[in-house]
Amino acid sequence: MSQTLGRAILVALGWKIEGKVPSPQSCIIIGAPHTSNWDFVIAMAVRWAIGLDVRWIGKHTLFKGIAGPFMRFLGGIPINRSQAEGFVDHVVETLRTNPGLIIGLAPEGTRKPVPNWKSGFYRMAAGANIPLLPIAFDYPSKTLHIGAFIYPTSGLEADAPMISAFYKDKRGKGGRGISPILPV
Repeated sequence: MSQTLGRAILVALGWKIEGKVPSPQSCIIIGAPHTSNWDFVIAMAVRWAIGLDVRWIGKHTLFKGIAGPFMRFLGGIPINRSQAEGFVDHVVETLRTNPGLIIGLAPEGTRKPVPNWKSGFYRMAAGANIPLLPIAFDYPSKTLHIGAFIYPTSGLEADAPMISAFYKDKRGKGGRGISPILPV
């Protein structure tokens, strides 16, 4: 049922999926560029359309009031970014003790342009010894691109060029590309 709904939403919005999720296993999905609230709708539709069980990390304010139970039902994990101490370690431990768990997040941390990505996505994957799975929203072509696994190596500085290469020609809503991965 949810696959049919996901596909119907994508068709109604004119979006398509390019690429396939490599054989499902624990990973951190990094979705960028994050430029619009529509990213969430598209990501949920893709998740349902391809039948992938993904938990996602979102700002805690999305989980307030009556929206909270619904967001959790959709797989949401709230984070208060002003009190994020220990959150990465908690996620790493959760990934280690739950084989097959897939977590998605927006490494830019917000829809606004930022000086660089937050590094938690990389530290989670490296700490749990699992790959990153880049996905890109490309609004001009209305395509969600699914990349190949990227396994953390000797640090984000070493792997940033490979991650950037996947996103280099993808554009978010309004034509914006990704924010720099590392401080410039």
